[in-house]
Amino acid sequence: MLRMIPVEKLIMTDVASIDRSRREVIRVMKIILNRHGLLSPLTVCQKSKHSDIFEVITGRAVLAAWMELEMGSSISCDLVVPKDIPCKQIVVFSDIDDSSRLGDMTALLASVRENGLEVPIAVRQMGRRFALIDGVRRIKVWQDLYPDTAIPAVVLTRSSEV
Repeated sequence: MLRMIPVEKLIMTDVASIDRSRREVIRVMKIILNRHGLLSPLTVCQKSKHSDIFEVITGRAVLAAWMELEMGSSISCDLVVPKDIPCKQIVVFSDIDDSSRLGDMTALLASVRENGLEVPIAVRQMGRRFALIDGVRRIKVWQDLYPDTAIPAVVLTRSSEV
């Protein structure tokens, strides 16, 4: 469901530190926003049933650029509802066993153990299976803690991807 959401109601809790490559993506997003405006909405989900806070699932760099450019107090968002998907149905096209690429996951492991998965992973349906779009570290931690269970996921459609 598309709606305008105030920027101050949007959060990004699972964002890696803004390194040089992420700064470059934000720089490019700023150029695109200046030239063309917002091309597609962010994908968000409500933090909890009774909350007016929304977690950004896709479009984090777009939101960061939007805020740096001070383009407005609200932004177009596609509000989606996560659903539980069995981990065995999710195809990961990344080497999640290469822990050197994933970095230290101690804090994420502790957080998921204590609070559950605060930010759902993002997947795209491929027949009877799902391709992981966002959340390699989260699915790795979930599989380590809760093998053979379903994981909260947002199923993206082409129109909801940024």
